[in-house]
Amino acid sequence: AEMSAKPDGFKSAQVQRGLAEIRGGVKESLNGVVTSFLTPGLDPAWMRGRLPALAAIAPVAAKFLEPSDRHELGAVARQVAGSLSDATVKAGLVAFAKTLET
Repeated sequence: AEMSAKPDGFKSAQVQRGLAEIRGGVKESLNGVVTSFLTPGLDPAWMRGRLPALAAIAPVAAKFLEPSDRHELGAVARQVAGSLSDATVKAGLVAFAKTLET
């Protein structure tokens, strides 16, 4: 919200570098959560428990991350969804991917 309200305050090279680092950290954190679903023996209930948080952060991440990062995370989420058997988890990951990519 701050970036939208006061865009001139975010134009310096130093601020842009900082934002790039933060974006990279957000991308890696989300990637880590999604790929953790591939851990052998992981309880589907645990994965389902993470879906509300992913759903909540997806619209914010979609506004904050660069388009290439959104596309990459969406592709990872879809790939992970394709590897899982739990229908609810699969649907949640696909919804996460769709939100990121819009």
